[in-house]
Amino acid sequence: MSMSLLLHCKSLTATRDYYRDELGFRVNSSPGDTVTAILNGSSLIFTASDLWQGAGAGSITVYIGVTDIDRYFDTVKDRLELAWPLQDMAYGSREFAVRDCNGYQIAFQAQPRNMIRGANNPLVVDVCNIAGSTFSDVNLENASFQDVNLRMSRFRDINFSGTHISDANLANAAVADSNMKGMTINGVLVSELIRAYEG
Repeated sequence: MSMSLLLHCKSLTATRDYYRDELGFRVNSSPGDTVTAILNGSSLIFTASDLWQGAGAGSITVYIGVTDIDRYFDTVKDRLELAWPLQDMAYGSREFAVRDCNGYQIAFQAQPRNMIRGANNPLVVDVCNIAGSTFSDVNLENASFQDVNLRMSRFRDINFSGTHISDANLANAAVADSNMKGMTINGVLVSELIRAYEG
């Protein structure tokens, strides 16, 4: 089950930039003059309109599940205002929180990584944060990546043939010396994307 929250923000532009560039969310403009930030199936919808005329950000903490909490913490800890550092809580959770550009506490909580590889089946990665990962000399033929944060990941000497990538954050990812025959991103062949770019 997924959940979306509608929150007031000071600036749509600043909020879009913060969640995309600092926290690695997938960010889209959405109907009604709003911005939607998505990570691991959780959606935060921001509007600059004051629809509530009530209590502000101080009364809200939003929790978002992250698969590799230690790696994610390492990517953001030095450039963001922490509400509390990464720690194991008395109630069994491993988590940390930041105070975002609007004053909200956004907590990130460890969750099991949903990565499944059958004995003879292609790799399936679903709703997962593996930002900054490195893949080298790996067969990803016919693999599937769905709603995955691959920001700043590195791929080298990979067989991507038949791989499908959708709703994934590939910001600053690098692919080198790889077979991308038949690889699709959001249903478009990578070979066609490259042809359009070079043309």
